[in-house]
Amino acid sequence: MNIYRIAISLCLAGMLVNINTNVFAQNTETVSGTITDQSDGTTLPGVNILVKGTTIGTTTNSEGQYELKVPSLQDTLVFSFIGYQSQEVPIQGRTTIDVELASRTLIGEELVVVGYGTQTRGELTGSVSSVDVEDIAEVSTHNPLQAMQGRVAGLQVSRDGTPGGGTQQVLIRGISTLGDNEPLYIIDDQPVERRRFDLLSPNEIESIQVLKDASAASIYGSRASNGVIIVTTKKGSPGELRLEFNSRTTFESTYPTVDVMNTEQRGRAAWRASVNEGANPDDQVHYDYDWSMQDGQPVLNSIETVEWLDQNVQGGIRAANTDWFDVITRNGLSTANNLSLSSGGENYSLLAAIGHNYQEGVVKYNDFERYTFRLNSSLDLLDGRLTIGENMQLARSTQTPFSDYVFGGNPLSTATLLHPIIPVYAEDGSFAGPIGGGLSDRLNPLATSTFQRDDENEVRSVYGNLYADLKITG
Repeated sequence: MNIYRIAISLCLAGMLVNINTNVFAQNTETVSGTITDQSDGTTLPGVNILVKGTTIGTTTNSEGQYELKVPSLQDTLVFSFIGYQSQEVPIQGRTTIDVELASRTLIGEELVVVGYGTQTRGELTGSVSSVDVEDIAEVSTHNPLQAMQGRVAGLQVSRDGTPGGGTQQVLIRGISTLGDNEPLYIIDDQPVERRRFDLLSPNEIESIQVLKDASAASIYGSRASNGVIIVTTKKGSPGELRLEFNSRTTFESTYPTVDVMNTEQRGRAAWRASVNEGANPDDQVHYDYDWSMQDGQPVLNSIETVEWLDQNVQGGIRAANTDWFDVITRNGLSTANNLSLSSGGENYSLLAAIGHNYQEGVVKYNDFERYTFRLNSSLDLLDGRLTIGENMQLARSTQTPFSDYVFGGNPLSTATLLHPIIPVYAEDGSFAGPIGGGLSDRLNPLATSTFQRDDENEVRSVYGNLYADLKITG
């Protein structure tokens, strides 16, 4: 089934391939600098800095200074600020990058959705940020909320990093209470839970506005005390029938891999731990140490590993040199496809869209798949006095989660703790471990992931609104 998905995705016309790297325990580089106004040299607080093509970003402090950890010094930084021209600056191996932003003159007035209506940018008295939805659609994530990280000053989005993993926390105005600090989410004029937002397809979003200050409470009440995120989904536009297809494929890997001890290094560490605490290192049953005392100090001359850990179970379990992190991880593949049909006329509009997302995680048997269907339509009747319509979305997602019955944590954490002397498989072909005699009692992480590969978390969702608007004239 996975081969079928990959073949279909790679053969799609107009497919855009992005190479993306998920970072686990990475050796990041730090870039810092100061952002100033090109005209007078004053520092600019609140400037957005984003690593191009990722969700890694930060903002400048009150002194216009920033510091950002980047995956590579060959990446490109994007600097953006309201009222100024955005700049893309290649890092080119530098660790200090100072940027001067030039102001820009807006032609025309930008319309911003605020509450139950719209205002021009010049009429706004509160703090509002507009998000460029085209940028969000280009980020390799199926979750538009997570794609907003680094694109709105002051917005903090945390996530668990797993395929299909929902957003863990969203903060607009920081932590202001010991209770709920979540902002209010509005989709097509309807308040929704955050999990509904997580199910949105980025290709179906027309606009996103973020209301930051307390003035939003005048519209939405106390629910808006932590800020408001307003989303308007796409509608059909006047003109001929339009068919649009978008596809994206992303390859993912861990970079760099976690450097764990091999069997000999683990044995040397065990010897050192024994002599440091005054114990006899020869009590280590899985190693034979050749060591002596020189000038009153213990010195390790050589080390040998036993051949068998246990000859009496599973056909025998030989000592090995296993890199458990390499065993449990893989190169991942993520695909996103969206097909939409739209049309409109003097008295109607229609948009129907089908979306499919599939993400194969970098941990084996940790996958996510989602299907969505959206229908937005409106119809004017009675010479425009009556408007009826709906904004509706159906979604179904399945996630194969991390195995959760491993002693000590999930497969990734277990892979960094399990002794490398334990093999993946015993001599009879079954999974090896746990083994007694001083070894960890944690289960084989590949075994636990394999046993739970058919377990799925399934979510089915239907939400939206039906409306009728009747204009009564006296």
